[in-house]
Amino acid sequence: MTETDQIKITEKLFKNWEKFSDSILDWRYKGTTDEVLFKFAWQPEDGEFLFSSYPTPHKVFIWNFGTHKFDEYIKGIYFRDKRIIYLRGHKREEWMKKTEKMLRQNGVSDDIEIIWGKEATKRMEEDLKGL
Repeated sequence: MTETDQIKITEKLFKNWEKFSDSILDWRYKGTTDEVLFKFAWQPEDGEFLFSSYPTPHKVFIWNFGTHKFDEYIKGIYFRDKRIIYLRGHKREEWMKKTEKMLRQNGVSDDIEIIWGKEATKRMEEDLKGL
């Protein structure tokens, strides 16, 4: 089984969202053009992939749609206009690397930067306020 085979999206999300490109991050709420994926959570061990639009907090859509504890996901924010994916810190560094690999294997192009860690947090400090 390849990593691309391991992406699992709940029917509850499929019901209200539609994909608009080959990228795993290009989802929009059905019937809208501006409500797009902003935050996502991925569980590297079973492939569960959750997402929501701005301003929904990670904890809200993880609690509503997820099957794991909050800290068992890698959480990311897609700053579409800046072409940056920011991954929130996690104690399991190997999961961060696995998440980057999964994103690339699922259509996230190389011209979109994927960042995490202390330097990334400092770099994105203004953008992360209130998120």
